[in-house]
Amino acid sequence: MASGLPELAVELATVLAYAVLSGVLTYVGVLSEQTALETFAGGPAPLAVWFLLLGGVAIYGGVVLVGRELLATKLLSLLH
Repeated sequence: MASGLPELAVELATVLAYAVLSGVLTYVGVLSEQTALETFAGGPAPLAVWFLLLGGVAIYGGVVLVGRELLATKLLSLLH
């Protein structure tokens, strides 16, 4: 039983790292989208489009790539 403890700690640390990365990417994406909306209201349009695209990529990376593909599969593998 004691030999399985370090492996479990590594797996839990990996899950925690994926969760933090997913949260940070999603948060940065939302901030970028908000900045894009503010820039559309009173700034240069190309910069607003850049923020919009950057936010979309960050949200996609946080929710789909890290959240669903890495975090969810790792959690499911730990539960089974």
